[in-house]
Amino acid sequence: MIKTCQFCKEGHDLKECPHFADTKTYLNTFAPRHDTPPPARKRASLPNTQFEEAFGPEAETLLQDVLDHPTDFTGDEVNLAWQILGGLKKLKELNQEEKDLLDHITHRMLAGRYTPPAQPAPAVRQRHPEDDEGPPVDEDIELVTKGQVDPTDG
Repeated sequence: MIKTCQFCKEGHDLKECPHFADTKTYLNTFAPRHDTPPPARKRASLPNTQFEEAFGPEAETLLQDVLDHPTDFTGDEVNLAWQILGGLKKLKELNQEEKDLLDHITHRMLAGRYTPPAQPAPAVRQRHPEDDEGPPVDEDIELVTKGQVDPTDG
């Protein structure tokens, strides 16, 4: 009765398994032949861009930062971000020059080097000539000193 081998799942006895045979038999069974070309490798998909590696796939909406800070990026980078956000270009279909621009954008975004948003200037208080009469008084603090006489007390 022929049993199925536990190691190679062939229909032979365990003693006849090529895994446990001498070196020549093992190599003839499992090693590739020199006279045959190696099997064709499947082409790997295109490598991810640095942007995809840093922020993950489907993160194109983060390029809105480029449009929000156009003074921090070059015109070509802003244009590329606009095209990607608008759906005119896809990350996987960029040529090498566009990938280089996207890599530069990625480095700038990771470093966080943006100009701070302009803060509105504090409101200037309008002074009127009548404000200069009498002692200086803060608007929200009533100045009362000890022993001060109120002229309305009469």
